[in-house]
Amino acid sequence: MSICFSQPKIVGSHQFLFELHDSLESTQTLRKKIHKEDPHSNVVVMAKHQSKGQGQRGRVWESYSEGIQLLCSCVIASPFSTQRLPMSNLLAACIWVEIVRDHLGVQTLIKWPNDLMLGGKKWGGLLSEFLDASQNMILLGMGLNLSGTPAPSLPDATSLWSEPSKASHQMGIDMVCHFLDAWQNKSMMDESELCRQIQDFFSANNAWSNQTIETDIGDGQVIVGLGNTIDDTGALLLQKKGTSNLIPIISGRIRKKGI
Repeated sequence: MSICFSQPKIVGSHQFLFELHDSLESTQTLRKKIHKEDPHSNVVVMAKHQSKGQGQRGRVWESYSEGIQLLCSCVIASPFSTQRLPMSNLLAACIWVEIVRDHLGVQTLIKWPNDLMLGGKKWGGLLSEFLDASQNMILLGMGLNLSGTPAPSLPDATSLWSEPSKASHQMGIDMVCHFLDAWQNKSMMDESELCRQIQDFFSANNAWSNQTIETDIGDGQVIVGLGNTIDDTGALLLQKKGTSNLIPIISGRIRKKGI
C-alpha cells in the first residue's frame, strides 16, 4: 500500500489531509479502518486504482486501465437523521451535478438512488453508510470517471471526457474540495428545507424523468410506472401505471421497462 503523496487542505471550517494511493483494494475499506483506529481522523483516502472497489448492493466498481478516475472515501457529518440516510447519497449527487456544471461546463443528471449520468451512461456512483449514528457520521465513497474510455466490459459507463489527458488527480482533489465546501454549507441549512431543495433539484435533473421504469418488490412482484419524484426521506415515488397512486421505493434496482 504505497502513498503517492499527502496534501493538507483547509476547506471551509475544517482541515483535511488528502492521501493519494497508487493502488488499493478499496478506498472504503481503508477509510473505515482508519476511522475505527482514530474516529477524529480527517483523512480523505484516494486511489489511482482499486482492485475491489465497492458499488451498490455489493457490486464491484471497476477501475480504468488508463485515464483518470476520482476514487475517494471520506468521513463527514450528515445533515440528515438516520431514517433519511438515502438523502445523503442524493445530496452528494446534487452537489456533483452542480460542480461539473458550474466549474467544468458539463451538464449531467441523477439516476436514483446514487448514480450520475451523462448521455444516458453512468459516469459516477456514490455510496454512503452510517459509521456513528449518535454523531451522524457517515462514510461516503465516490467513484467518478473523469477522463478516458471505459473498457468494452463496461458498455453502460462513460467519462466526462474521452481524452485521458483531459483530467488529472490534482483536478480530482480540487473537485473534492469544492464538494466538501458545498456539503458544509448545505449542512448548515434547516433539514426540512434542505430536503425540499433536494426534491426539487432531483425532479429537475432526473435522468429517467417521464420514462417508464420497473422495479422488483419481492415475491416475484414487479411494479411498473413513472419515477419522477422523491419524498423527503429520499425514497423514489413510483406512480403506478394507469393510476395516480405513488408508491415509495426505499431501495432496490430500477430499470427501464423491457430492459
